[in-house]
Amino acid sequence: MSGVVQTPPTSKDMIIGPLTGKEEQKVDMNTMNEDVENRREKTKIQENNIVSSKQFKPYLGPQLSLKEQDEKSCSRKWRERFLGRAHSSSSIEDIVGADVRVLSLTIICPGRPEIVLSHPFVSTPKSSLFTLKEGTKYQLKFSFMVYNNVVSGLQYMNTLWKSGIRVDRSKLMLGNFCPNKEPYGYKLEEEVIPCGILVRGSYSARIKVVDDEGKCYLDIHYYFDIKKNWPTSCVS
Repeated sequence: MSGVVQTPPTSKDMIIGPLTGKEEQKVDMNTMNEDVENRREKTKIQENNIVSSKQFKPYLGPQLSLKEQDEKSCSRKWRERFLGRAHSSSSIEDIVGADVRVLSLTIICPGRPEIVLSHPFVSTPKSSLFTLKEGTKYQLKFSFMVYNNVVSGLQYMNTLWKSGIRVDRSKLMLGNFCPNKEPYGYKLEEEVIPCGILVRGSYSARIKVVDDEGKCYLDIHYYFDIKKNWPTSCVS
């Protein structure tokens, strides 16, 4: 009997031939599992990198604008020049802030005894500290001490009220002062007290001395009178 003889497949044919059924499904599952493991490993590495960058990120300190950096540098150089080369840059940073103490306020009128107001003093509306004559020239002088460090932009401010109404406000830049064993003396420009019945009466005043950073070293209130003539108790 003639016919085609079917040769059974060898192991070689099974390996080379196409995969079908359960064998193909098994390979697909293995591939998927490998992809999932690879993705998990990459995610883990990325998370570790983020944590490491946060832990070892250097602290750069507060960020300053170019203008602030320039002002800080100029201020430091200015203080070094004022204090002298004896102070190193590191020691200048360690010095405490400046302290200004006003010792006295003096009113100078030509031909009259000086009116010295020693600080601190007490003044009330019923007890004026002094009396000035209308039409008189006068100058205000005050002495003060500077301790510890350089004070920059020292300013004098004076405000006057009459019957509760502000009638004058002045502001004057005094300058920069370094610590000194002797007191400083400063005279303001000479002024003239106006004349007339509307000028005469009782006044209240407030004097403030501050620096360019707004630190206040003196803040006082006092009362005085302006009259037609000098008090009889004073030397004419």
